Amino acid sequence: MDRGKLMLLDNDAVILQKIRSGLLVILDDKVPFYNLKKVFFQKMQNIGSYIYHTNAILNFGSRELRDSDLKEFVLIAKDNFKLNIIQIISKVPEVHEIANRRGIKVEEHLEKSEHEYSDQINNEDTLWIKKSIRSGQLVEYRGNVVVLGDVSHGARIVAGGNVLVMGVMRGDIWAGKDGDEESVIISSFFKPSQLRISDTFLVLNDELIEQLQQGLPTVAYYKNSSVFLEDYKEWSLRSHR
Repeated sequence: MDRGKLMLLDNDAVILQKIRSGLLVILDDKVPFYNLKKVFFQKMQNIGSYIYHTNAILNFGSRELRDSDLKEFVLIAKDNFKLNIIQIISKVPEVHEIANRRGIKVEEHLEKSEHEYSDQINNEDTLWIKKSIRSGQLVEYRGNVVVLGDVSHGARIVAGGNVLVMGVMRGDIWAGKDGDEESVIISSFFKPSQLRISDTFLVLNDELIEQLQQGLPTVAYYKNSSVFLEDYKEWSLRSHR
């Protein structure tokens, strides 16, 4: 099998999530390091330049790293995408020593407070998907749907409740399918093909497309017979007043 085919198989090896500090990069600790670098580079290029110049945390899990491995990965992130690596997450003591020598903060786990959206989803009736949804795949669930990865163009999510995508959201997204107009759609990187809440579609005009290209975490919600988009932080502050 050539490396091009390996790249397709290993697409879930890197998951990008928006967190309070900036960007969380979750790196599969079982994928060969060469492939990991390639998938990371490819995903960052596909998302676009709007996430450049941001703080980032690299989560290597249980992967064993040499000093040269960590140096190389940090350089890829800095030189190509202008990421400021503020922390390493690792379960390997030797990696902690390497990160400390390089002056990078290192922890075994990510702080829970980093997850911006944790208070928006009811865990009692939620489907958690710990991988990306590929083109042609359909996810349908009676409650909330949380995707800890990307939703590709050509994929579809149909949920009775809210939809939260921690990675890049493309595809066709329908929340509140049974008539729940209180449902919302939230994503770290908002690039949908189609959005629908209850029976109402969002029509993407030039102004909305320009707003989405800013790359801000975004919420889609229903109000007065229409679906609106809003910056996540502004919406969260307003909805908690």
